[in-house]
Amino acid sequence: MTDDEKKVEEEKKAAEETKAAEEKAAVEKKAAEDKPTISQSQLDAIIKDRLEQQDRKHKSETEKSQKDAEETKLVEQKEFEKLATDRDVAIKELEPKLATAVSELETSNEKVKALEATLGERLDAEKKALGLDDKMLELMNDKPIEEQLAWLNKHGESLRKAGPRGPGSLPNEEMKPGDMSVEERRAKTAKTF
Repeated sequence: MTDDEKKVEEEKKAAEETKAAEEKAAVEKKAAEDKPTISQSQLDAIIKDRLEQQDRKHKSETEKSQKDAEETKLVEQKEFEKLATDRDVAIKELEPKLATAVSELETSNEKVKALEATLGERLDAEKKALGLDDKMLELMNDKPIEEQLAWLNKHGESLRKAGPRGPGSLPNEEMKPGDMSVEERRAKTAKTF
């Protein structure tokens, strides 16, 4: 290729590139003209519309979640109401039983007091019959009635065999059915003087 041919070819290429650039610029210009332009007020209106849509969506979701929470709460309240009703029924069923138990307890307490009084009298009579001295009585009186009775049941027979304790009685002397007690002997002796 000669220099002239090269020049012609370069000019052709340059012309084609220029033509391509011009066509491209024309297409871009046409595209720019075809594109709608938005003013600030139109842009503000579009943003406002989208914000309102989001607010409505958010409110709708919030209302739905509140409604669901209220429904759940109502369901739970109904369960609590049922539980409260069941407990009221159970209490009403137990009230007569409680009244009966209290009445029986009061009756039992009255019987216990009467029995304690009777046992106390019997205990005093038994102590007197055995002729227990003051020291022994002092020891026994510090104990409850049931312990005193248990002690007398355990040791009463040996005390009866030993006889009354006091001045003038022999410790190992056993009383026979016709024997007089120390008090009877004293009374008889006093009559003779």
